[in-house]
Amino acid sequence: MKNKIWPLSLIIMSLLSNNIYAADKMGQAIPSDAKIFISSEDENKKVEGLAVYSIGGYNYIKLRDIGYFMNYNITWDDKSKEIYFSKGNETAECPNTYIGTEVKNAVSVNQAIYANNEKYENLSAYNIDGFTYYKLRDIGEILNFSCTWDAETNSVIIDNAKDNTLEDVDYAAIDDFANNYLDDEIDKKIIDGYDCVYKRDSKDYTNITNYMRKNIDSNFVASDYIINEDTTFHLPYGYQKGINVLDIRLNVKGYSSDFGYRIYIKDNIAKIITTIRSMNDDFDITRLKVPNITDEELIDMAVKADHNSYEVSETDIRRYFDMDDLKFKSDVEVTYIDDSGCFFATLNVFELE
Repeated sequence: MKNKIWPLSLIIMSLLSNNIYAADKMGQAIPSDAKIFISSEDENKKVEGLAVYSIGGYNYIKLRDIGYFMNYNITWDDKSKEIYFSKGNETAECPNTYIGTEVKNAVSVNQAIYANNEKYENLSAYNIDGFTYYKLRDIGEILNFSCTWDAETNSVIIDNAKDNTLEDVDYAAIDDFANNYLDDEIDKKIIDGYDCVYKRDSKDYTNITNYMRKNIDSNFVASDYIINEDTTFHLPYGYQKGINVLDIRLNVKGYSSDFGYRIYIKDNIAKIITTIRSMNDDFDITRLKVPNITDEELIDMAVKADHNSYEVSETDIRRYFDMDDLKFKSDVEVTYIDDSGCFFATLNVFELE
C-alpha cells in the first residue's frame, strides 16, 4: 500500500479567537506521533503537516486542519460568535505546523459548531497556545467520516467515503419486525422511516448519532459510550435472521454504567430504540474517582465473604457504575467444587471505593 501526500483544499477564515473558556477544566496536551491517513479505494494517503495533540488518550487537531483534508470551508461569524462548516473547493495552502515535543496546558472550551444545518454543542475541545483543538472522532461523527486506530502502525485511518447504501431491502419484513416486538415491559420507540442505516459490525455510528441528537439527546456523542454489538439476538417469540442489537452504555471513567440505550436493527436498518434506566440528576463525572482495586483483590474479598474453604473452580467479575447509587460496583461470581465433587456458585456485590 502506497503512502502519498494528500492534496485537498480549504479556505481559511479568521476564527476561534473568541471561545468561551472553562478555566477550571485543564488538561495536558502531549504532542502525538500518530500518523494520519486518508483511505481511498486502492491506497492510504498520508496527511502531512498536521499538529496533533493527545489529550486523555484521544487525538485532537485544529479545525482548520480538519477542514483542509476533508475539503470543508470553515467560517467564523463574529456577530454570533459561531463556527460554520460548509462543503468547499477553494484552494488553500497545506497546513504545516510544527508543535515540537513540549507538553502544553490545554484549557477546555465550549464552542458550538454548525454543520449540515445542525448545531452541535458540548463537544470536547481545548485551547492550546491560542488555537482550538477538537477531538478527531467527534468531528468525524459530525462530518460523516470514520476514524480507525491501527495500533501496529501507530496510525489513524480516516475513511471519507462510507457507503450506507443498501440493496434488496425487504421493507415489509422490517416493519413487521418493528410492529411485532411485543415486550410490553420495555419502554420502546419505533424509529420512523428507513434512513437510520447501521451496517452490521461496521462501528459506523454516524446515522445513529444523527438520530439520537434529533430525537433523544441533543448532546449525544457515540465516543462517550461503551458500545457492544450482539449479532445472535433472539426476540421474545424466537430467533429471526438479520437482527442485531447495539447495547450503548455511558462510559464512566472506563466503567460501563447501567444507563444507556439499546438499538434493535433489522437488515441493517435501525428500527427500535429503548432506554436503559435514566440519568441521575446528581451525576457529575468530575467528582468521581476511579477505584484502585485489582481482580485478585475482588476474588479474595468474595471468597472471604463466602466463609468456606472449598476449591475455587472459576470466577467471573463484572465492573460497572450504578447510576442510581452513583457508585462504582462489581459483581463477583465464584464457582466452587465441594468435597463430593459437585459445583456450586455464589454471587457477591461490592461497592468499590
